[in-house]
Amino acid sequence: MKKNKILVFALLIILSSCTAYKISSYTSIKNTDDGRELVENNKEYISINYYGDYWFHPIRKNITLNWDDNFMNLIKVRKNKILYCGHTTIEPYYSTIGILYKSNDLTQLITDITEKLKKLKAQNLLQTNDTIRSITFTKLYYVLRDPELKIERRYCDYYCTHGNDVLRIVFWTSEYGHKGLENESENVIKTIKDI
Repeated sequence: MKKNKILVFALLIILSSCTAYKISSYTSIKNTDDGRELVENNKEYISINYYGDYWFHPIRKNITLNWDDNFMNLIKVRKNKILYCGHTTIEPYYSTIGILYKSNDLTQLITDITEKLKKLKAQNLLQTNDTIRSITFTKLYYVLRDPELKIERRYCDYYCTHGNDVLRIVFWTSEYGHKGLENESENVIKTIKDI
């Protein structure tokens, strides 16, 4: 009987951890005439264009090999929503994820994430503010070491208020420097619009 309880408990933990990382069912991905991928979430009124070499996918371990435990802890979602995730299929290789936090306190969210990054010994942590297409973004740049693969990944996070929520769009790569990552991410961020 005790073994059955342990099995049921273990199964519940596995199921609850898997359900924490699901893509919003309101997100759609469409090809556009100009070779881009249009990512839209009609419930949250978010629209963003990615270049055609991005592939958007569900969150499964065999697809998200470059998501280490440190990164997963940084995107814990509970009542928040993962809008999409994807990566490029040709070089240069970049990954991306969009998350909507059910919080209207942008400053506190960034402070909390920055504290987590410091505990994870993030290197080159830099915070800046920028206005892109009349949207004010707070950007975080940082480097995290993957303890399992023993490689470094460069990250660039964009945060902005979106109604009563905070939108976070993360880009990362393990192959290229911050300048290439910033150029890639900013070209995508420029396409964000409310729908």
